[in-house]
Amino acid sequence: MPPKKVPSTPGEGPAPVAAGSSQSSSSGAALSSSRRSSAYDGNFESHMDDFKILAVARSSRPSNLVEVVAALRAPREEARDAVTEDDFARLQAAYDRAFDEDDVVTIILPLVVGPSDWFEHNSSRNVLCNNLTPLTNNTIVSIKPNVYYGAPSSQFAPDVRATLAAHIIPTAAAPRPLLPNFFVEIKGPSGTEIVALRQVRYDGAVGARAMHSLQNYAAVRDGLPRSAHVYDGRVRALSVTLFSDRLRIFGHHITAPAPGESRPTYHMTRLGGWLLTEEFDQFRQGVYAYRNARDLARRFRDELIAEANNVARISGVGMATEEANEAATVFPDTTGQTGQTDQTDQTDQTNSQPSMAPPAEPASRVASKRPLDFTTADANDSGPASKTNRSSHRTNATDANNETE
Repeated sequence: MPPKKVPSTPGEGPAPVAAGSSQSSSSGAALSSSRRSSAYDGNFESHMDDFKILAVARSSRPSNLVEVVAALRAPREEARDAVTEDDFARLQAAYDRAFDEDDVVTIILPLVVGPSDWFEHNSSRNVLCNNLTPLTNNTIVSIKPNVYYGAPSSQFAPDVRATLAAHIIPTAAAPRPLLPNFFVEIKGPSGTEIVALRQVRYDGAVGARAMHSLQNYAAVRDGLPRSAHVYDGRVRALSVTLFSDRLRIFGHHITAPAPGESRPTYHMTRLGGWLLTEEFDQFRQGVYAYRNARDLARRFRDELIAEANNVARISGVGMATEEANEAATVFPDTTGQTGQTDQTDQTDQTNSQPSMAPPAEPASRVASKRPLDFTTADANDSGPASKTNRSSHRTNATDANNETE
């Protein structure tokens, strides 16, 4: 049985408009056959606006902004996290030799993330997140960040994982981390920063929705309407852009639907920016801010996962024996694994991937279990299991010649 499908709600939000087509002449056939829009297209930002995924300038202030900014600026005292003048010199030399996006990912990013990243954090690279229910009307491509961080499947109670699958399991290509809430988008010297900013705008909204769904696991499980959800305005998803030598960090949060509307609003907040090659202090502050943001995103994940698991335990659902839990796990623990998907692969690979069956549940729950349903779900949601041959979040561009806006 495929992951649970988020049902669409007719009439919610603006009418679907296929990329590159006129609003007055769009039809179901034209919509399904049109090329999907991406962050490289000029209409991408207006599409985000139509579905209440706002840019920085129009976003509200998160309720925990002071806390998050302080966490990013906190000193890191661990010896293994020390940043030295030699590191700075290596970074400057690396930028002199970086010609495209791949060079930045393979040469420069490791100097920012630090030596412990691979071993202590769950991340994947260039993974097409096509298992997630679209946030808009299915006319834009699935996200495919350069890097995302999440949690191992084994960290979730089976019922939590099954109930929220369409919002927290990015791909059916196992094993990958679940619950992505920290994203990195990179552009080489010949790339364009505006594309990276558009990408994290959508990445972060997907992450904010995942965290919101987890926070409201009980309401989602019981099929309660959005009015029963908690909207606390807190940033729990973060994103990073690395363009040339400029590193920028953003926070993402959700606010409740406006009166008379059913769709929540997704906000993006600028948290800081650093020029990594200008001077040593800027480099050190930027590196520490990145690592602090990565740790903060993990703390947010751990807190909400623990709360949701506790709700499942108290409810007596999804908390199987150790043997059953292992059998029900969708994916094995992904600690320390990083995806090696070729960044130039722009097609949905679900046709060649194994199917993702949700974990087994107690018989008493099967009859009454409702699918992931916010009652007023995102308009035109088509469900994760139905999307095939989807192009990726970035166009087929890994060299400087193809990095165009």
